[in-house]
Amino acid sequence: MATPRPRVAVRRRSIAVLTLLAVVAVGAVGSTTLMRRSAPAATVDSAASSSSHPSPRALHGRAPALSPTLSRARTAIKHVVFVLLENHSFDSVFGRFPGADGAITATVAGRGQLPLLHAPPYFWHDIAHDRPDAIGVVGGGRMDGFSRIAGGDLNGDLMAYQQYDAADIPALWSLATHYTLGDHMFSPMGGSTFPNHLYSVAAQAGGIIGNPQHWTMGWGCDSGAGSYVLRQAASGKVVGASPCVGFSSLADTMEQAHVSWRYYADSYPHLGYLWSTLDAFPSIRRTSLWQTRIADQSAFEADALGGRLPAFSWLTPTYGASSHPPYGICDAQNWLVSKMDALMQGPDWPSTAVFVVWDDFGGFYDHVPPPTVDALGYGPRVPFLVISPYARQGYVDHTAYSFESVLKTFEEIAGLPPLTDRDRNARDILGAFDFDRPAPPLILSQPACAAPPSPAQYARYLPAALTQAVVHTLGLTITDIAARHRTLTLAQIAASRRVAVGSLKLAMGAALDAYVHGAEVRAVISTPQGGTMLRDDSRRIDALISAPPGSSLGPLLGSDQDVNGLPHGTPLDGSG
Repeated sequence: MATPRPRVAVRRRSIAVLTLLAVVAVGAVGSTTLMRRSAPAATVDSAASSSSHPSPRALHGRAPALSPTLSRARTAIKHVVFVLLENHSFDSVFGRFPGADGAITATVAGRGQLPLLHAPPYFWHDIAHDRPDAIGVVGGGRMDGFSRIAGGDLNGDLMAYQQYDAADIPALWSLATHYTLGDHMFSPMGGSTFPNHLYSVAAQAGGIIGNPQHWTMGWGCDSGAGSYVLRQAASGKVVGASPCVGFSSLADTMEQAHVSWRYYADSYPHLGYLWSTLDAFPSIRRTSLWQTRIADQSAFEADALGGRLPAFSWLTPTYGASSHPPYGICDAQNWLVSKMDALMQGPDWPSTAVFVVWDDFGGFYDHVPPPTVDALGYGPRVPFLVISPYARQGYVDHTAYSFESVLKTFEEIAGLPPLTDRDRNARDILGAFDFDRPAPPLILSQPACAAPPSPAQYARYLPAALTQAVVHTLGLTITDIAARHRTLTLAQIAASRRVAVGSLKLAMGAALDAYVHGAEVRAVISTPQGGTMLRDDSRRIDALISAPPGSSLGPLLGSDQDVNGLPHGTPLDGSG
């Protein structure tokens, strides 16, 4: 994977950032301070004893009475693994799972009910999923605004309304069938990756409501002096702030309590390094803990097979194996299978609980309105798996959770204090466990994935995308447009169709922008090449719209066959 490209995160978000200042809901961010409690030096050393926890008495003085379930959990579970994949709603992944609260149709504002389409193996563009997008799709609980966000229905492609079935994700389906699937896991905040990942380590984001802008190396203390994030203050005012945060994480609490931990993530200069979220905490990034506690995601398998898992670990993927568009879900599935197979074949499996979530909805449709717990959360539903010998077998858990529930569950097991009101008030996940009937390991093979588009194939997506934009905006086939262009300019054709020239330019510009973003992420083009393409092809679009009748529509525009070659959704049967 290529070096992170700052403009991928910045250029296409500039409008969204301005919009965010105008539309973000006003509300106070709840008081979220770390409850620090001293632990004696005699508690367990984290590096040496990965299977031990400090006693509740050591952290709290007199140990409270335990429920039978928590008592069993403290005996049985010695390792917790928190896995975060990327950018899918529950309905897009498990909407067709039997017994789950899923959907195979969507409510679309102004259009009524539409069937969800079959997602392709790969995508060619992303869908906007920043704070204003999340607010917009929820629509006050109507869940009907997904077509209105950038990329959600780009020139009629209905990308937000696509989902997988069991044949697309057989390993994920098997894990959900064999262990526990949660169908009411909500992202902590309606918005994008960075704040939701902060919640996964700290039960808060400090009011941060967006990804770092103008970053150089990573997201957090590595973002660079010119980088900033938007933060919603307690007053509701949105201000700029540093992505190198000033609050504490669960890692800080565990370090203080001598509880072992590790964060497995992609390493710099790979783009998946953006999800090494403890980069945002100077107590980790700017100390020796960065060398001793942060590991490349590839090391997880060896540690699992070798029985070296800590008491708590986070695990995030490479970008290509994350399911973040334009990448597909198959490689993410196989990445997870490789990690789980190693775990299940290692000595730590009998005492491990794995919690798998997707970090945010990614712009994909979901039909369940998220509960309101404070000014920022929750966000739309995401898929959730509980994988453990003690996970209830074949169980669909309908309990409402968020990422803080994972932290709370571990805090209860390890006898650690809550970090914020979010994890203090969250439900734990112990109801998803059955300690009387442990499940056997489920060693899975990795399904074959469709070949990704080659650079040459990807290059053909641009004229296809621009053609799709023109066809959709004008309501004509490209054959009809070519015939009319013999005597009329594109601008005149637009006027004859009562379409403003500005609308045609906007549609073509959105297609160009989406293509460049996807091509940069897939390393088909470099960031400098992307910038040049945006500048030069924007000028070519302007020239094409006013080009004389009879002049060539190529190379910017292609054919109907080119449009059909774009990854796109196809009908699914309604059997569920």
